[in-house]
This record gives sequence, structure tokens and C-alpha cells, in this order.
Amino acid sequence: WTRGRTLGRGHFGLVSLATSRRHDDGYEHDIPSIMAVKSSQVSQSRSLRKEKKLLHQFRGCPHIIRCFGSDVTVEQGVELYNIFLEYASHGSLADRIKSVGKGRLADFEVRQHTKSILNGLRCIHASGYVHCDIKPHNILLVGCSYSRSSIIPRLRTAKIADLGPAM
Repeated sequence: WTRGRTLGRGHFGLVSLATSRRHDDGYEHDIPSIMAVKSSQVSQSRSLRKEKKLLHQFRGCPHIIRCFGSDVTVEQGVELYNIFLEYASHGSLADRIKSVGKGRLADFEVRQHTKSILNGLRCIHASGYVHCDIKPHNILLVGCSYSRSSIIPRLRTAKIADLGPAM
């Protein structure tokens, strides 16, 4: 994989856009061509390792961001632990709120995102965990689709991210 532009920074390290290398080995791979890579120094990667473990546990929940694996790299002499995440092409819910007039989402969009968030929390709580940091910056918006049961387009799907602080 190749690291691209920085998407964000946090107490854990940084999140970058990344592209995966083409596989010519004849096998099908579950890693998308574009993804997000969340990285921290190996010596400070405890939270990131925990997040990867939790994301693996919740891999069947469509309301939680997907994790495709991890690796360790050395970049500019620094050893980094990296986890490969689903890329949220529409940014975060915080970004979406800022982009609309007066910071108000349409009612149908509020209902849609609230339902996704609650379904994701249901998965987390059913496994005995609590997220501990639900906020608009940790709700990511992915994909474009249309609901079969509605004429209203589902432009974005909200997914819970940043499970590092979960308990």
C-alpha cells in the first residue's frame, strides 16, 4: 500500500488516505483499492491495537466502520503500527453539519443517521462494550445508495468509528 494525503490527526497519531497495491497472485483480496490508514508509533499503539481487535469483532455490523487488517512499517526511521479502514468518502457527520446552511440537517437525514448510529451502538452494547466517545467527528459517512423502500435518496450511510476509547 501507499500512503497518501493526511485526512486527520488525533491523540493516537494520524489518518491518511491510502491506495492498495494491485495483487497479481490470482487470489481475491478483501482490501479495497482506496482506504484510510490509521497509524501510530509502535511504542504508543496500544489503543490502535485494541481498536483493531474490536473492529474485527464487529465486522458483521454494517453500522460500524470496517477494518481490513494491519501491518507495521518503518517510515523516516520511525516504526509505525497501521490499521486499514474503510474510507469514508463523505467525511464525518461534523463535516456534513458544517456544510449545510445554519448547521441544520434535513429531518429525513437526521432520522437516517440516528437510526444507523443506534443500530451500531446496539451491536457494540450487545457485546458488552461502551463506545465512550460518540460525537459527530466519530460518525463517518460512506457510500451512496438508494433505499428500495423509499423515494428519498440515501446519499450517505453513517458508521461509527474510533473505537480506541471503548470499554
